Amino acid sequence: MITPDDVIDSLKSRSNHANSYRNANLHGSSLSICGFKYRYELSNHINAEYSLKFLRGKSIEDGMFKAIQNVDKSYVDNVSLKTDFYGLEVISTPDFVSVDNAHVIEFKTSGGDKYKDIYERQLYMYMYTLGLKYGKKFHGSLWLYNTYKDTLESIGEYDNANEDILDKSISSFIRNKYIEGIENSLCGFCANKNCQYSKK
Repeated sequence: MITPDDVIDSLKSRSNHANSYRNANLHGSSLSICGFKYRYELSNHINAEYSLKFLRGKSIEDGMFKAIQNVDKSYVDNVSLKTDFYGLEVISTPDFVSVDNAHVIEFKTSGGDKYKDIYERQLYMYMYTLGLKYGKKFHGSLWLYNTYKDTLESIGEYDNANEDILDKSISSFIRNKYIEGIENSLCGFCANKNCQYSKK
């Protein structure tokens, strides 16, 4: 007979497999948030700990994609993009993309928009890499499913990717150092004690 522990063990095993894949490749979502933080995590084999909340978020995202396709079938989910940044091969997987509409949606499941700045950085990465791949300008939307209010709303609409912040973050990864301007709302949780900003 199956038990909850059996299911959790299976989910943890899948999570460990996903972490192995993530550690074997460079990912645009992490690189866009803070290159210095990302470099530290890779160098020290720091992975996100498994939590059931990831399963909840993924389930809501899958349901949202089906709802989007009921409205506009040009959208696809989890497009895999490979981009070269200064000789680094980076993989990005935006949530929902319509090439026809030159539009990308970054979808978040959260109790609020406290970390909107990092959501924006991820979206900028996707807008930029999609533009390179398809040779046209993409605009982006940040959508939030608020778990407290049970609401879906747009918390940001963007016509241009902030390439300056992307360049700073990528440069900080390559140079393995803090560059002014890469700090963000996750700094207080960062394990990188070598960061100049963490000492301020």
